[in-house]
Amino acid sequence: MPTNNIVIITKKEDGETKRKATPALGELAQRGWALKTTIDNAQKEVKEINTEILKKLKPGQAVVIEEVGRCTVVESTSYKISDADELKSILGPRFKDLTKQTVNYSATPKLKTMCIDADEPKQMQINACFTVSSSTAAKWTGEKTKAKEKAA
Repeated sequence: MPTNNIVIITKKEDGETKRKATPALGELAQRGWALKTTIDNAQKEVKEINTEILKKLKPGQAVVIEEVGRCTVVESTSYKISDADELKSILGPRFKDLTKQTVNYSATPKLKTMCIDADEPKQMQINACFTVSSSTAAKWTGEKTKAKEKAA
């Protein structure tokens, strides 16, 4: 690989200096750039493949390449408290034990259940304090081979 246009730049307060990179460093830079480009392109292609898989499978389903790997469709839901003050007034003293305080309040599993439980007397009021979003993703994992299982 040619290294004629590969330089080392050193930035200083009053400008920068350039000097030619050694052939070995130039080759490393070119190999690194080629790998980075390959990875970026592969990530884009995997994203496109995931989009197609999500059109064909439902959450909980997986397409399996036996003894190699699988792609499982997973679904997740997040609960973001959008009106903490209103939720505090609805829950009263229970607010502290039903939320976790970070920079924002987040719902505990119990409070998430209260949001969707039709038998919860304050369900509608509580639910109005949340922004709920769901996402579905394709998750890739390796499969155990028979040789790996014997070793384990």
